[in-house]
Amino acid sequence: MAYQTCKLISQVFVDGNSQKNYPVAIVVPDFTDLRSALSNSKVLQHHKKLLDSELCRNETVNRFVLEEMNAIATLKLLKGFEKVCNE
Repeated sequence: MAYQTCKLISQVFVDGNSQKNYPVAIVVPDFTDLRSALSNSKVLQHHKKLLDSELCRNETVNRFVLEEMNAIATLKLLKGFEKVCNE
């Protein structure tokens, strides 16, 4: 699976949904790698103060992880309808 190669992800479940034009995903982050990537990117300055559960609910972090997932999807040549998105 393409998304499993993302270093920010510990576990991922992707499923097609007939109600949507794109697959949906449930992602369990690799919090160590996620925090490291956030530190390197300066996307979220105060991430060290956040609990893991707060990171999961943070919209900026969600966008960051999704961008990484989409970059991998592009490298793996996934088609548009195969890529997850955040509605």
